[in-house]
Amino acid sequence: MLAAAVLSNVSFPAFYFVLLGLVMSFLNSVGMCLIDLVDAEIDKASKPERLIPAGRVSKQAALILIVGLLLLPLLLQYFVYQDALFASLLLIGLIILLALSIRATP
Repeated sequence: MLAAAVLSNVSFPAFYFVLLGLVMSFLNSVGMCLIDLVDAEIDKASKPERLIPAGRVSKQAALILIVGLLLLPLLLQYFVYQDALFASLLLIGLIILLALSIRATP
């Protein structure tokens, strides 16, 4: 999204670039947390020291974090810069598909 904003000939306030950077960071974190959550059972055998398999973070707490990390960037975009909201929704769908496809891979 940041590259598209830079390559377009539209001028954006610097605040929008900071906002989009935060949104992308939150969505990246969603992907990592979601993959950790769906791989928790596999990680019990192969990586038992990880937070979820070791029981240091519950699956419920991880899910709450994922939902929060999903809602925060969407709310930021909705109230500040709605033009990029569709791209974030598309990215969220791809993140979920990636996490589920990784889980399906033995």
